[in-house]
Amino acid sequence: MADIITDLNTDILTKVEREFLEQIAGYVKTYGEITNYRAQLLTNRSAETVKKLLVRLVELQALEAIGENKGRRYVIRKEGAQ
Repeated sequence: MADIITDLNTDILTKVEREFLEQIAGYVKTYGEITNYRAQLLTNRSAETVKKLLVRLVELQALEAIGENKGRRYVIRKEGAQ
């Protein structure tokens, strides 16, 4: 996940987005994925805030969303995936 932070142009992230990414990076690196709920626990943020931040990281192609609704999880986007 550290590669994601390095590869991603962090200048386009807000301070909150950058902090959030740093907070979840270790978990995603260790477990390979993260859920909204787990991110809430790690960052002490609300479900809605975490959802918005995860969606933003997906838009920036740092993460990839897998599944739908409550079963959705987020993984590191594979190089070259569209």
